[in-house]
Amino acid sequence: MKKENEIIDKYAQGNPFSVPEGYFENFSEEMMQKLPPQDFSVLEEEKHSTTWQRIRPWFYMAAMFCGLFFMIEFMLEKTSSIKKVDPVEASKEKQKDQYINDVVDYSMIDNYDTYSFLTESE
Repeated sequence: MKKENEIIDKYAQGNPFSVPEGYFENFSEEMMQKLPPQDFSVLEEEKHSTTWQRIRPWFYMAAMFCGLFFMIEFMLEKTSSIKKVDPVEASKEKQKDQYINDVVDYSMIDNYDTYSFLTESE
């Protein structure tokens, strides 16, 4: 804590930077004198734009909306192409699986027997 107080006393003396008197009073006039003169007639001639420059924002906006439209269509097509499951067919498949599970349980075949049967080579 003592060391911290010493550092604060040594370096916390206020703002060490100063600005000369009257520096900002004539700043803008001095800056304008230092800049080279500029011909503003050239800037007025550049103001005229071509047809493409005027329609470019509208063209880009239309392209963005077309891209958005096709992206949404693509996503909707992907979700609609998912196979619709008929509840009756799903029930039949579940019954078949249940029958096979019952037969396997009744015959007392475990995973090891199944693996060995599948890997047996004669």
